Amino acid sequence: MPSLQRNSYPPVPSVQALLQPLYHWKNSMTSLDRMREREKVCTFYLLKMAESIVKSLRLKNPLLHLVNTPDLITL
Repeated sequence: MPSLQRNSYPPVPSVQALLQPLYHWKNSMTSLDRMREREKVCTFYLLKMAESIVKSLRLKNPLLHLVNTPDLITL
């Protein structure tokens, strides 16, 4: 009967090793690049939040779709 090896799984990489490409990418960015990336992320989440507010308002008041509201995705 063959014996089973206990450590037959590959070693688990450390968190530092997993995040190394991210650190390299972040360190290679200039401060202006980082500021633009943060701005894009903040804008994206603000638009998603506004979109969900408009959707919930439309669910509460079905006549709200008759009001001329801009499409948030095109802003």
